[in-house]
Amino acid sequence: MDFVRLRGGYSFLDMDIRKGTNSQDIGTAPVVNGSSPEHQLFVESDFSFRKRVRLDLTYRYVSSLDALHIPAYSTGDAQIEWSLYKGLTLSLVGQNLFQPYHYEFPSDPGPNVGIARSGYVKLSWNKE
Repeated sequence: MDFVRLRGGYSFLDMDIRKGTNSQDIGTAPVVNGSSPEHQLFVESDFSFRKRVRLDLTYRYVSSLDALHIPAYSTGDAQIEWSLYKGLTLSLVGQNLFQPYHYEFPSDPGPNVGIARSGYVKLSWNKE
């Protein structure tokens, strides 16, 4: 189908960091091992309708950061774009749509900061 494009990706990270024989480190290895997501996945789709309207959808999954007490999350983004006139486009965008917020990393000091659901309207003009 000419009007649809799909992209995707997956990454797997397996870290096995251990304290060296003569190391005096008392606890860095467990934190480093659990500070990056083991699994990450994304799927993106791009639908072009009548060359004037485009719909982009994105799904992302990130596994938990156990050492940092950050849970796994799934989220999605959506954008619809209209070509109004030569070089003039209007877009409606929604980001992190699956839940009110999710955590991606800890905040130090203080409580973790959530990445909030958001949306915006964009009007752009490109001189052609």
